[in-house]
Amino acid sequence: MLSFRGLLLWILIPLGFVAWVLGSPWFLLKHISLGQFLGWLDFNLCVALQLGPLRPFIAKPRVKWVPGSKMHQTEHRIRMLDLW
Repeated sequence: MLSFRGLLLWILIPLGFVAWVLGSPWFLLKHISLGQFLGWLDFNLCVALQLGPLRPFIAKPRVKWVPGSKMHQTEHRIRMLDLW
């Protein structure tokens, strides 16, 4: 999972940054920082990997999607080492 996630983060972070900049008036109005938005994207990426292509390798995935309405509560963060 870490290998897939690491590769996908190289795509997700630049696209997420562009999306946050384009939607910054809305994100700032909702008090959602860039870190919270990217963390929300990364967390849902991990959920997608566990419920999608890696499901045969995980006995009982216990993860759930975090809806966009709870994005401002996101504490998950991406660290530099996560990219490798």
